[in-house]
Amino acid sequence: MKILTSNFLTCAIKSCHTRPPKAPPPPTSTSTSTRSASSSSAPSTASPILHFRDAELVHKPQPFNGPFIRNVLPHLDWERLLITARELGFSTLPLTKPDLPPPPPSTDGDPDDSADGDGDGDGDGDSDVDMVEADADAGTLHLLHRILLESSVQSGVLVCGQCGHEYAIREGIANFLLPSHLV
Repeated sequence: MKILTSNFLTCAIKSCHTRPPKAPPPPTSTSTSTRSASSSSAPSTASPILHFRDAELVHKPQPFNGPFIRNVLPHLDWERLLITARELGFSTLPLTKPDLPPPPPSTDGDPDDSADGDGDGDGDGDSDVDMVEADADAGTLHLLHRILLESSVQSGVLVCGQCGHEYAIREGIANFLLPSHLV
């Protein structure tokens, strides 16, 4: 299960969304050959957060896809992503959601469409500032790519921060099927 996917999931139990929030389950440790993590942060967003417990992370390198990250960024619940990332051992995300510009449009063969020569089309001659911002943006994009797309949870448990219901993860797939008494 990709970390990106977990950002959009909530508890499948209908009554869970009407209960007051409670603290996540206490952390537990595991010993696996890959990095493991357990939950340790209290939920703080409106919808119930699913916390990873005994998560076995797998890193699968993929070609960098900056435009995808830029396009999905506005749809992410940043607070939820921070909690999940910290639970899984990624502590280098910025505390505030990056305000990255949209992906640049494809070029039509004219690399310099402005009078200032920096190629950004604004005519202000700020190419040095643009390069520093581009480096910072690139670092953030690569970090988000690594967390959201290259990291996945192979096995473990998702625990609802509201009701405490557990959803098993096996072979990278979370089981959200509920027993008949919870439907």
